Amino acid sequence: MRIFESLHERLREGSSLQRSTMFDDPPGALHTSAVLVRVPPHHKFPLHIHPRSEDCFFVLSGSGELIGVDQRFPISEATVVWISVGVPHGVVAGPSGMFEIGFQSPPDPTASLMEVQSASPWPDGMLAQSLLAHTQSAGPWADWLPVFQGLTSRYLHPHYSVLDTSQKLRAEADGYELTVIIARGAIELPELSKHVGAIAALQFSPGEAAELRALESPTLLLGIRARVAA
Repeated sequence: MRIFESLHERLREGSSLQRSTMFDDPPGALHTSAVLVRVPPHHKFPLHIHPRSEDCFFVLSGSGELIGVDQRFPISEATVVWISVGVPHGVVAGPSGMFEIGFQSPPDPTASLMEVQSASPWPDGMLAQSLLAHTQSAGPWADWLPVFQGLTSRYLHPHYSVLDTSQKLRAEADGYELTVIIARGAIELPELSKHVGAIAALQFSPGEAAELRALESPTLLLGIRARVAA
């Protein structure tokens, strides 16, 4: 397991677009790429596709709009966006800009601009869901829940959990790579006697696992599972 702390300090706020890749150095993830992006106010990413990968990004702070072919959908802090392979999409940042972490599986740096008339319609493979309104689960142990009910995904599977103080959660990469984002609150890793606050990430290779215990309420965790289809 690898720990990435203080993600918000990696990219300072400014007037230009900034990116910082994760998982590059060994033992980096094999099937997932992760990129932190600081988007300045009103910056626009035009419609484009990733021809080989699914995309999933999480808004850590700020706000903006997700752009489809003929629709615009508001997104803000704690919104999860999932985009299927080859589906055209773009983003426009709001007046305060936006800070997000994006995932691709399989890793695919290719981005092809799309002509609007050749693009697919909005319903075919683009979803957005805010996690801010979700409440904690009861009991000493919390569960992972799917962000998008009924999602048919080949590669990326986003899950989340909202924990109360002292609640525990099992993070286990059972046959897939797992990245856990601590979006709000803080956790303890009891086996390591380690505290990790927001905004941070844990990366698990297949077969790795850890117990997470919430130190604050609410603690919001996002889990991105990546499995390459056979």
